[in-house]
Amino acid sequence: MKPPYFKVTGRCDTGCPVDTFEVERKQVVKTSTSGQPYTISRLVCPRCNAWGTVTKIEEVKA
Repeated sequence: MKPPYFKVTGRCDTGCPVDTFEVERKQVVKTSTSGQPYTISRLVCPRCNAWGTVTKIEEVKA
């Protein structure tokens, strides 16, 4: 993925063997249906496909 992008760290809330995980996202600020911007706060766990909580967002630059 071409920088700038974000490295997002999450924590699985269901108790599966994956404690923390990292994903790369191009965009972390989204727009709601009402037009209000918001920062992502949940991610999908790669192991159990349940929702997890975002713990850290880091911007990666070239």
